[in-house]
Amino acid sequence: MAMMPLGQPHNAQPRFVPRGLRPTAEQLDIQLSQHKISLIHANAGAAKTTSLALRLAEALARGMSPRSILVLTFTPEAAEVMRQRVLELGVAASLVAQLHITHVEAWAHQVLRQLDEAVVPQAEVATLQQVMREAMARVSEQYGTTYDGLEIVSHAAALGELLLEQQKLKARMALHDEGADGDWEERAWTAGTTLTRLLVTHHYEQLRLGTLGSDPLFRGPGDAMYDLARYLLDDPIWQSRLPRYQLVLVDELHDMNEATFQVLAALVDSNQCYMMGAGDKDQVIYSELGADDSYLLHRFQSRYGYVRAHSLTQTFRHGPHLAFAVEHFKQKIVSSAVVHRTEIKCHRYHDDADGAVRCVQLLTQSVATYPWADTAVLLRGAHLSVPLEEALWKARIPYITHGFEPYLYRREILVLLGLVALALEDLARLPTAALRASVVDALVFFAELDYPADELAQAKQSLAAQPDALAYFWEGQLLRRMTDTRAAQFKHALSLVRQHLDHPAETALAALVEALDIAAVVTRQMANAAQGHMAAQTLHSFIACAHTSELDLIAYFQFCGQRLAEFNPSHQSAGVRLELIGSAKGKEYAHVVLPYLTNRQYPFNTDHFAEEENLFYVAVTRAKYKVSLLIPQHGVSPFVERLGLELTAKRADNALALLQRRQAADQAAHQQREVRRSKLAAPFTLEREDLAVPYAERNEAKGLGARWDAVQKCWYIPKGLGSGQAEQLRGRWPLK
Repeated sequence: MAMMPLGQPHNAQPRFVPRGLRPTAEQLDIQLSQHKISLIHANAGAAKTTSLALRLAEALARGMSPRSILVLTFTPEAAEVMRQRVLELGVAASLVAQLHITHVEAWAHQVLRQLDEAVVPQAEVATLQQVMREAMARVSEQYGTTYDGLEIVSHAAALGELLLEQQKLKARMALHDEGADGDWEERAWTAGTTLTRLLVTHHYEQLRLGTLGSDPLFRGPGDAMYDLARYLLDDPIWQSRLPRYQLVLVDELHDMNEATFQVLAALVDSNQCYMMGAGDKDQVIYSELGADDSYLLHRFQSRYGYVRAHSLTQTFRHGPHLAFAVEHFKQKIVSSAVVHRTEIKCHRYHDDADGAVRCVQLLTQSVATYPWADTAVLLRGAHLSVPLEEALWKARIPYITHGFEPYLYRREILVLLGLVALALEDLARLPTAALRASVVDALVFFAELDYPADELAQAKQSLAAQPDALAYFWEGQLLRRMTDTRAAQFKHALSLVRQHLDHPAETALAALVEALDIAAVVTRQMANAAQGHMAAQTLHSFIACAHTSELDLIAYFQFCGQRLAEFNPSHQSAGVRLELIGSAKGKEYAHVVLPYLTNRQYPFNTDHFAEEENLFYVAVTRAKYKVSLLIPQHGVSPFVERLGLELTAKRADNALALLQRRQAADQAAHQQREVRRSKLAAPFTLEREDLAVPYAERNEAKGLGARWDAVQKCWYIPKGLGSGQAEQLRGRWPLK
């Protein structure tokens, strides 16, 4: 191994010289690090990926085999970004092809395929749902009389929620200590879940692992990393069977969970390899999935005791004005290398509708400078999109939703449209087959039916093709299968619709929402109070839109159908991006708009205040040139004040002026060098010069003083070579 032994001082001069980049002092420190375990504490936009790529390239330049390097990310997209970054720095494509750059779940699958005696299939969603139903049946049979209030609901949406919940439990390794003392209720409290979910997940795992209780019969999402962590914790022999690496690099370490930590620690222990990870403790926003800043802050330190901490404090995304505001908000050192002013402006609004209008005005005013394709409106939750979508549609501004469905496509809206369609016997007014099928899904969901998957699929297909059959499906299928109580509620709701067809739409819809108790059904079906709250907020905003329209129920239904026919945001190829903050992590935009910055939305959940802070931090740091903050007349989020915009403005002005002076000085120095280059027989350069040397002429080039770069796969003129030799090399093999 070409890397120096632990503790030996490294050579102060890097062997890898990147193309198109002059590393900062912080990046050079990372590139030259020779410590066993190194953790990079980085700010948003501080080039975490680039810095890890520099460390990788330096290892290659010092002779490390590319096949002995593992690079892990937490998404496939991040893995591809890392691969491109390594290429951009100048590492030869032939070497990059030999590197193992992948995301954690894919890597775990590969390791298990190599180690498992039998091939374990990756199950389809339908199979996972069927196993979950069987687990529910077992729980109902074994515990139905033991525990009161078990929530055994097995429709498709509830099954999806349960499958997500068991992924969360596995990511946190909350299921591993099955022999823990205490009854099931205590264990559920310890695991941070409900009794029903823990019992169902426990029996699901029994079915997945088969009679031996260890070798899985199939795997679902997240199961590969969980199984690998479980094997390593249960039997030390597994550690010796892990693949061998000399260097392991991990990007976005703030997304690490307990399962990944256990596997990574075992990998380091078994290989005695070097490990470097990069993350930002203030970007931990997935705590439900086990993400925790403790891995960056102390878990590795506690385990190994000799962790070297590096810092990336300088952002390359936005200018000093936003950098210093973020520094004030998070009380950590943040600087900027960007020589432009990132504008931060607050805009007042009166109510939600006015906030949406103000947002559209901002977008219209700024489109000439910041195209809509490079503009994002970042939302705390999908329930906030309703007035914005309405205002954008009225202004005929195209938009695309990321991380959530446009509001007219949400089931709490579709069930209302479905009941109006029933009353009018006019499902065909909803323009597409897929939309009509979604209405069927919504009716089944709110009927709280455990509808057989194959029958439901057939019903959706039939009604999508023959919308006039909706009345038959309603009478012959849905009402007949509902409980008496729920059937009575739906009959009453349909009666209300028929009575209110010529009434103002807002009155009719409000009565319908109350009759069906929609938010409570969402909460009950999903066992998730937050989803019920957001459904209620969506309905409240939808009714407000109906009020603004001044249409009766029939006309408003027809209006919604027309709008759905004319404009489907999910089919847009360009437009303003309406995006949930969580799905925007890792991205950047020229202009970021943050609407509805109230103290009810930021923080939304005071029980998780630190994560609420992190969401706001992630949102504002997506911006490169402009941040527009929409704040109410009263009840402004405390996070806005904590940015300290007035307190940091003068310091930011001074920092920007200094950066501009340095830039001007650098440009002047560059111009002077160019003048000298034109006058000298042998041009002067601070950097090395690459050559285009054919393979057959390599010895001649070497004899004239050229050197070979094994990482970038090219010959170059080294700095300091005599002017005569350098000129001969330039003449024989012109620069690339």
